[in-house]
Formats: sequence, C-alpha cells, structure tokens
Amino acid sequence: MRYNKSALTTEQLIARLEQRGLNIEDKERAAKYLELVGYYRLTGYMYHLQSNGGSHNFKEGIHFDDIIDTYQFDKKLRYLFAEYIERIEVAMRALLTNNYAPTHGFLWYTDDCHYDKPTPLDPEVKKVMEAQGKKIPRKHLDTHKYIIDCVKESFSTATELFIVKFKRNYSAEQFPPSNMAMEILSMGKIAKLYEALKSCKERDAISNCFGLPHVILASWLVFLTNIRNICAHHSRLWNRRITADQFACPAKKSCKFNGELPDNFNTTVYGTLSVLIRLLDAINPNNNLLGKFKALIKEYPKINLVYMGFPAGWEDNAAWLKG
Repeated sequence: MRYNKSALTTEQLIARLEQRGLNIEDKERAAKYLELVGYYRLTGYMYHLQSNGGSHNFKEGIHFDDIIDTYQFDKKLRYLFAEYIERIEVAMRALLTNNYAPTHGFLWYTDDCHYDKPTPLDPEVKKVMEAQGKKIPRKHLDTHKYIIDCVKESFSTATELFIVKFKRNYSAEQFPPSNMAMEILSMGKIAKLYEALKSCKERDAISNCFGLPHVILASWLVFLTNIRNICAHHSRLWNRRITADQFACPAKKSCKFNGELPDNFNTTVYGTLSVLIRLLDAINPNNNLLGKFKALIKEYPKINLVYMGFPAGWEDNAAWLKG
C-alpha cells in the first residue's frame, strides 16, 4: 500500500477541524499555529479531545484553545523536567569522578576491572534478534569497550576549549582524565557506565547518596535518559506511556514508594515525577520541583491529570512520600 494523501492548505485544515466539530473563534490565530507549529504536531494534542470510534470528531464544546492549552502545558512540563533532570545528570558526573579518581586515578574509567563482564550471548540467538530488529539486552554488551570507544571518538573530535587545551598541554595522552571524560559523555552513556560498574564501595557510595540500591538507581537513570531525550527533541510527554526501559520499583522498606501504586506507574508522568522527587530530595532537599509542578497544573486547570497517571487524592498520599 502506498501513501497517497494530498497535502491541504491552512484554510482547508481549518475547515476540516470545523467539520469535525471543533470551535475555532479566532481563525487567524489558528492559522498561525497550523503554519508555525504544524497540523501533524498538534494532532498529538487532539486525540484525548475527540470521540472514540475513529471518526476524529471532537467531543461537544471543544475549542481550538483547548488544544493549544494542552500543547503549551506539555511544552512547559518538558522544560520543567529537563531543568531538574540536568541537576541529576550533573551530580552523577561529579559523583563518578569524586568516588573513583582519588583511589584509582583519573583514568579509572579506562580499566575494565571496574566493569562487570558481559554475559555471553549465543551467536545464533544474537543473529536472530538482530534480524528481527530486537535490542540486545545491555547485560550482553561490552559496556567498557563501548564507553572507551565513545570517549576516544569524542576526544579526537572535540571542540570544547577545555579538551583542546588539555590535548595541547598533554599531547602524549590518549584519553582525558575522568573529570573531563564524564563531561563529554552524554547522559545515556553515563547511565550505561554506572549500570555496568562492578560491585564495590565506590559504586555503592554513589547509590547511597541517593538512598537507593545500585540496581534501582541504575534503572532510574536509564529511564530518565529516555525522558530527557523526549524533552530535548520536543516530543509529546504529558500523556505519553514511556514503555522503553521502564524503571524498577524498590521493594526495600526504607526506599519503596508510598501506598498502592497505580497501573502503569513506571510508564507515566506521575511515575516520572515520583522518581525525580526522590532523587532530588536526596541530593538537594530544598529543591522546588513539586512546587513548580503544582504551579503549572494550577496555570492550566483544564489539564486532566488522569491521562498523566495521577490517582485521586495524590497530593495527600503521593508515591514519593516516605513514612
């Protein structure tokens, strides 16, 4: 089957939306959004306002402003989450160097003795998984080699002044020291590096900073990398189900989530907010993520928190609360 849909003009798109029952009082404003944001992007903020059944007809009393409010809310939510994910990412970069370098030197990350060995994967199984387009589980990948290759490539092509200056002053060095290497690795690579570290006091000291076991912290960092990427690429977040790399919920009493968790908790904005608050409260108890989030939903009172995974009464019995 070939794609044979015809492109519509802005006027035709407005007419289509009105035919589907959408109230558009200010057609000039609607035209600006359709031209500068795009009809396709805005459709992601329409579905929850439309009736079920595949007709794409809007529910009674829906206005174009309802779509734009959802779009604006989602944009501000992404900015908010990105701001606080950055703080966790920066903390991880510092914690890795501060815990490993004093004992093992600034090039500690280049030594494979600090990494778990990958679990062997049958070559035939690997071939089938690759043919089917399936991801090879990270436990089967050589993370040490992956990190080394990433640092080597970034180091050789880096234009950051601190790297250029280091290479000029220490021309015999093949790798930068840890405090620089951690800065040129992406959050995703930092998360993979930490997840692959071998059990030791340095690794556990990092997880202890967050009050979590290593396996839980590693899971949360990998999950937050996906959230960070959604934010960075301006994708829809507010009602999205993030099924890739779902985070693990701790079972240990001292760090388990509060109360009975909703279905799909580890795929929703509610779950994401719970993870972020737990991590931030551990390293910066005075953070105001929750206050800013509450201010945001107050600014957009029509946003239905049910679509974001929030249960009734969440403010008084939130998952991130500790007994």
